[in-house]
Amino acid sequence: MLERIWQPVRLCQVATEVEAQLIVSILDQSGIHARALGGYISGFRAEVPGMVSILVDQLDYQAAQQIYAQQQKLAQQIDWDRIDVGNPEEE
Repeated sequence: MLERIWQPVRLCQVATEVEAQLIVSILDQSGIHARALGGYISGFRAEVPGMVSILVDQLDYQAAQQIYAQQQKLAQQIDWDRIDVGNPEEE
C-alpha cells in the first residue's frame, strides 16, 4: 500500500515562534499534524519582519481553519483587566 504524500498548505502566519508552537500544539491535540516554518528568522531584526508560517496538510486544511478560528474567537473573549498577572519585579 502506498503512503500518501504530505501536501502542505499555509494555515496562517504569526509573529513569534512561541505563538506558532502554541497553534501547532492545539492542532496536534485535535489530531491534525501541523508544522511551524520560519521560526529561526522571526527574531531576526532587519528591515523585513520575519513571520512564522503554520503549515497543515491540504486534506486537513478546512478542519484546521475551523479550530484556528475557534481559538482566535476564544482569545478575543479574554478580559485581560480581570486576569491577575501579578506585580512586576522591581529592579
